Amino acid sequence: KAQEEEEEKAKQRLQQEQAEQKKKQEEEERQRKEAEAKAKAEQEARELAEKEKERHRKEQEEEERRQREREAAEAAEKAEQERKRKEREAAEEAERLQREKERKQEEERKQREQEEQQRREQEERERLRKQQEQEEQERLLREQQQREKEEKEKREREELLRKAEAERIQREKEQQAAEQERARLKQQQEEEEARKAQLLREQEEEARREQEQEDARRQREEEEEKARLQQLVERLKREEAEREARKNAQQPYMNTTYPPPMYSTPTSSAYSPHSAPTTNTQPAWDSARRTARPTTTSSAYGSANRRDYTDSFRSPSNTSGPYNRPQSAVPFNLSPLGSSNRSGTPTSNNSASSSSAPSASSGKVNVWIDTDCAAGLQGCEIDDALALAYCLRSTEINVLGISCVFGNACVDEVHRITCDVVSKFNAAGNIPILKGAAVCTDLGKPTEATQGLVRALESSEETVVLLCLGPLTNVATFTMLHPLVARKVSKIVISAGLRENNEMSWPLSDMPDYNFEADWMAAAILLKTGIPLVYIPLECAGHMWFNNRDVQGLARDKSEGGQYLYKICLQWLEFWRDNFRMDSFIARDVL
Repeated sequence: KAQEEEEEKAKQRLQQEQAEQKKKQEEEERQRKEAEAKAKAEQEARELAEKEKERHRKEQEEEERRQREREAAEAAEKAEQERKRKEREAAEEAERLQREKERKQEEERKQREQEEQQRREQEERERLRKQQEQEEQERLLREQQQREKEEKEKREREELLRKAEAERIQREKEQQAAEQERARLKQQQEEEEARKAQLLREQEEEARREQEQEDARRQREEEEEKARLQQLVERLKREEAEREARKNAQQPYMNTTYPPPMYSTPTSSAYSPHSAPTTNTQPAWDSARRTARPTTTSSAYGSANRRDYTDSFRSPSNTSGPYNRPQSAVPFNLSPLGSSNRSGTPTSNNSASSSSAPSASSGKVNVWIDTDCAAGLQGCEIDDALALAYCLRSTEINVLGISCVFGNACVDEVHRITCDVVSKFNAAGNIPILKGAAVCTDLGKPTEATQGLVRALESSEETVVLLCLGPLTNVATFTMLHPLVARKVSKIVISAGLRENNEMSWPLSDMPDYNFEADWMAAAILLKTGIPLVYIPLECAGHMWFNNRDVQGLARDKSEGGQYLYKICLQWLEFWRDNFRMDSFIARDVL
């Protein structure tokens, strides 16, 4: 390395010497050129003085010459004026004669045009006359041919009449013999027609009775299905009440409400994401609390005394777990949103996945989305908004409608935020966004969401996929109230699921399965419907991460929707850095 540095310095010195030598040569050349320019300037000054003297001499001679020319010019000017006067007179006379000549030519041209016009009119009249004569001849010819044809037909008719008369005489004898046979056949035919009409009336009456029986059978099936689901709900409620009573007898401290959304902070009384947080005295990672189902002391989820799962994720007792992206994680790809072009889509062997292929007629999969989107609220996940944006920009998905359910926020807030998100990606505004269940006790009660879903399925000629991104109350209510319409659902994709004894690492290991826990009874009802169910558990979502590179990829999309996603993703990434000390976050609902 020292030798290389010496060689480099030697090269630099050589270059400096060459530059100085070149600069010296340029200076000498510049001085030589200045001396030559100075001598040349002196020579030009002398030549200029001599030229000035010669110019004065020539000016004097020129002045004398101009004086002589002026005198000659005055004489010539007088002669020229006289000549011009004569020329003007001659030109005026010639112009007058020319105008007269042009006037005569114009008159002759107009006369020729009139003659030509008269000739063309005469030719047109002659042509029309000939055409009329030809048409008249053709008409006469056609009339003659028509008369000949009529005469020929008349002769043929007369011949046929003569033959028919002869045949008639012959047939009269045969008809007299067959008259009684025809009367008998006619009577048989009338009897056959009456029998067929009677048979047709009987068939129509039978078809009507069968249709009425089929309608009554379907009505009974629907009522039986509703009654069976209602019995199932009541049985599940009784079992849950008995189970909770036993648990409360063993663990009195478990009398708490359902858990709040994954990252929301508890509130004092009302369901608001902006209320002041309270202190959680019992850690959520306690094994007894994580394995037992919390009971309900309020009619709506998200009321007072909710468990604070965020504190458990930030607890010092979890410092032994990993704080960075798992080494086995797959980079996340949100290509329809214009972000990173890296691909990380997982595969699934679920048997129901074949029904998600685009239909042959439209080329798109018909999807109805049920969401609890609360992107932008403090501590609320943004994966619902990312999933909505992905579906609305996808060329393989046809979104029939969107229903809102309680979950990450109250249903009114979810509806407002969902409308705001959809408006940024659906310029046509042709997708209905309807409010659904506000609490879990709305299970089995009709809402705008269930009625809109029924209309969408009845108007769709193809099957529909239901995409559930929140608690399952809306979809379970729909299957309870409309079991026959639910047959058009090809499958239900549910963003939920958590196996026991899984091997997930922190923080996923401490995250609650909220979409199930918020309304476990609705989840139990869906398991009884027979509709194919596809679950997206945390174990799958834990292999798809959204990092800073993906967020910056969204920044390149300058549209209103792209900038909105970039803003909320940047905020959510900062939330994960502050609370979990991780430089990426999962987007489960997008998967």
